[in-house]
Amino acid sequence: MKVIYAGLLAACLAQPLAAAEIWVSNEKDDTLSVIDIDTLEVIRTLKTGERPRGITFNADFTRLYICASDSNAVQVMDPETGEILFDLPSGRTRNNSCCTRTIATFGSPMRMMP
Repeated sequence: MKVIYAGLLAACLAQPLAAAEIWVSNEKDDTLSVIDIDTLEVIRTLKTGERPRGITFNADFTRLYICASDSNAVQVMDPETGEILFDLPSGRTRNNSCCTRTIATFGSPMRMMP
């Protein structure tokens, strides 16, 4: 419930790629879900690296940055095509993740509570 609430809040504040979409990372199955905000149905499922823990768009929504924590990388995705363009090596932190949990907002990440 926290993820959907945070996603709805981010959608209202940020107006992501398409105003009618919520983007959610799914740690358990290594995917992203794109949810239609009107129907709350998944309209796209995109494969990512291992254990995507956080996502954020760049300022003009042409790139999506994905923290693939068990892949030790920040992946750069084209949100239109869903293609992973390249990986940025990140290494590991004390909690074995490459970054903190985030959700997409306009211009900068918003922290999510665990």
